[in-house]
Amino acid sequence: MSIATARNTPAHERVVTTLIMLGIRVDEAFFSGGIDKGRVLKVLRPHIFFDDQVSHIEGVSSVSPSAHVPFGVTNMNQAVSPSPKVTNS
Repeated sequence: MSIATARNTPAHERVVTTLIMLGIRVDEAFFSGGIDKGRVLKVLRPHIFFDDQVSHIEGVSSVSPSAHVPFGVTNMNQAVSPSPKVTNS
């Protein structure tokens, strides 16, 4: 498993600590700290890339399958459509 994130030190500590606590083994981790994600993703070739900023998704969607995560500080003031309700018939 590989992880690439735009986070930089010291935020990487939270990622590493969480993975260890969950017993998840990571073979590669790349903390880009703001450098061009497209270059990194071309090398890592992830199964999917997640980001909380739409501009980051748009910039790399031609390189890697990508998904927007509509949570976090970046998205706090943006309206997010609620999930459809599931009812039992």
